[in-house]
Amino acid sequence: MDSFIKKINVIALCAFLYTPMYLYNKQINVMLVVVSFAIWIISSFRIDSDWIKRFKPYIPTLIMMIGINVLYCNCTGTDLYTTMVMSILAYTGILLYAFYSNHIDLLKWPFIFLIIILCLDCVDTIKGNMMIPGISRKQGDGFDTQEASYILNSMHIGSYPFLYSIALLILPITLFFKHKVIRKYLYFPITILSVVTILYGSYFISLIITLLMIFFGIMDIRNLKKTVVLCIISAVIFTIAKDPIMDGLVYMGEKTGSSVLVSHAIEIKNSGAVDGANQFTGGRSSLYMNAVLNFLEHPLIGQMDGEKSSHFSMHSELLEYPEKYGLLSIPFFYIWLLLFKTQHGVLRTKQIKSYHTIFFATLIVFLFINPLRCEQPFSLTAYCIIPLMLLFLDMKIDN
Repeated sequence: MDSFIKKINVIALCAFLYTPMYLYNKQINVMLVVVSFAIWIISSFRIDSDWIKRFKPYIPTLIMMIGINVLYCNCTGTDLYTTMVMSILAYTGILLYAFYSNHIDLLKWPFIFLIIILCLDCVDTIKGNMMIPGISRKQGDGFDTQEASYILNSMHIGSYPFLYSIALLILPITLFFKHKVIRKYLYFPITILSVVTILYGSYFISLIITLLMIFFGIMDIRNLKKTVVLCIISAVIFTIAKDPIMDGLVYMGEKTGSSVLVSHAIEIKNSGAVDGANQFTGGRSSLYMNAVLNFLEHPLIGQMDGEKSSHFSMHSELLEYPEKYGLLSIPFFYIWLLLFKTQHGVLRTKQIKSYHTIFFATLIVFLFINPLRCEQPFSLTAYCIIPLMLLFLDMKIDN
């Protein structure tokens, strides 16, 4: 009976992951999400009745975040239903992590299932961008526009939540290869497919993250001091070899029809004393400064008085919190600290602790220069999938 319940749990998990991770299943299947999650909850309690205790540390913070969001929506006229659904779906990743952190043995088939659907996503994203060059950037250029949503969903094309997810996933996948969890005949096709997808997707920062994740994954990092040294060496090498590296990126951008990649590479190559933030974010430093100015104008409650911001910003997850909620934004920052502390605390080996720190530091930098907006593919990857993959490796090395 116990074995049967575990199989039901695994099937329910795969069904629940299918809609968000398979790019919303082309058509969002709400019934599949609700039924599969209900079955997953019931089977999880049958397997381990105490697992919810590992989720309890998050509950007070999440309740405060929900309360602040409800108040914000009421004060600003923002659609409460959409905000709450997106938030709740995003933070299911923490719930999944709380259970499977003590039941890693159940994740073999869900991991295989995940790799398969992500590869299918990559193929469809490449095909879509070959048919309509730059279509993956539609969502980024005009976030959640009707045109972008229709094209992306109907043609099954991944946009920035998917592209940044696979960029970060390259780190644990590379570590899996290094520790012989997956073989080279799987690792190299998956990595090449991911890189090609990102090139066609035209998100420059996702390409930078991908290259960094491959680099750090290959390096034998056992402490943060070594990581810092490697970063300095990498910066020196990049400075010396900047021109040929950028020429290579321009060539790849031209071959894949990625005009954004080409323009960013040329900008970096020709930049002298240009602001570093402008180089790597496409000239968005002014948006970040505007977010700070908006906060300074209303530091206590942000936009919760119903008054619109006087400066256009909206391109940084971390800066958006104080901008929208003022000093009430503390829980939205604390949840990240809690995530890091909880995930880091269960790791035993120094090596994987270092890799987890690298992953989390990269994630925080991303959140500073880009929005997250509770996109479920990305939030599931960040809150659950990557931490569980690192935990699995930690247990393998420790044993």
